[in-house]
Amino acid sequence: MAHVQCSILSPGTPVKESDMEDLITDLTRMRCEGLLARPWLLKSEVMVREVLEGPDNRWDNTIRGKPTLWNAEQWAAAYDFEQTGLLWATRTDRYVQDKFHGKIHRNNGYEIDACKDRRQRQVLAFLVPILYPLKPEQVTITVGNTILGAYTGERPVNWAALMAEVVQKLLPPSVKKPTPIAPFLYALYHSIALLS
Repeated sequence: MAHVQCSILSPGTPVKESDMEDLITDLTRMRCEGLLARPWLLKSEVMVREVLEGPDNRWDNTIRGKPTLWNAEQWAAAYDFEQTGLLWATRTDRYVQDKFHGKIHRNNGYEIDACKDRRQRQVLAFLVPILYPLKPEQVTITVGNTILGAYTGERPVNWAALMAEVVQKLLPPSVKKPTPIAPFLYALYHSIALLS
């Protein structure tokens, strides 16, 4: 059995109760509040190893450890998402325009902390690590336009389809690279009673 490296995924949650209430309100309005009540700090080498090597035979007739069988409908069930809305925004959308202090970094995007609006900053701090875990403190134009478009209500997002895409990108191509995929696997398996 190969050793698997799991990394932690850590969405930002406010400390103050009033700020947390605002985040709940905002995520509910954006139709992605199902992300709040999940164990994001979870690490499970067993579940990740199953994705690399295949699950043991007790999971033969299930989707456990079989990414080719995962779909947006299952992610909708895992996070209580509706399956409506759009996918990623484009770089030409204007939702991030004038929302950040300073200039955008050419490769990394904006710093989340540079967002001018406190509530939008809280939403970004929570969602960016989930949607773009490679740079959890940076907001690319595409990710920013997607999140802030949903925040304004002008651009509803199909969170289930996005989640399916995000997870596919997190699939460990080898045992050498750490992956924060475990919390996603837990949510998926829990929703269809496949946890051991």
